[in-house]
Amino acid sequence: ITAANPDAEVLGTDVGSQTVRIRDRKTGEEVTLSFDDIKKGRLKFSATGKNGEVANMEIGGGEGKLPSWVPTYPGAKAQGNMTANGGGADGMGEGGVVTFTTPDPASRVTAFYEAKCKEMGMTVDLTQVSGSGGMVMGSDEGGKRTLSVTIGGGNGDTTFVLTYGRKR
Repeated sequence: ITAANPDAEVLGTDVGSQTVRIRDRKTGEEVTLSFDDIKKGRLKFSATGKNGEVANMEIGGGEGKLPSWVPTYPGAKAQGNMTANGGGADGMGEGGVVTFTTPDPASRVTAFYEAKCKEMGMTVDLTQVSGSGGMVMGSDEGGKRTLSVTIGGGNGDTTFVLTYGRKR
């Protein structure tokens, strides 16, 4: 990293937690890289901005750390994720994209997420269903929470991509 960016300096490494702290000399912003799950296909980042804002990101296999408000389809297996949370001048937020598979038909997944959006008080902005897939998009009043599910079926398992976001 420091060879690619001469403004980056390594502040420290922690073999026990398998992390590396790096600071940008120009901006003072710091990033902590965690390699503890790299063998499992996950990489975690944590960054601190010059005004103290903190952001976290996880990329890799599995569902990551889904917030409790995000409904997970029963029995679905997470295949990969990118999740993030942090704060800035406009407040705190979180979001992510997770891919799942299930042996259930696409129509059942679509119905599940449409019902869950309604249970959470969201307006279902779009429900589209075809023979092999569909899409459900929901948001609550003021757009503070959004949920989007794109479902694709076919031969074998149904795959769906769950995208969520929340402003606090």
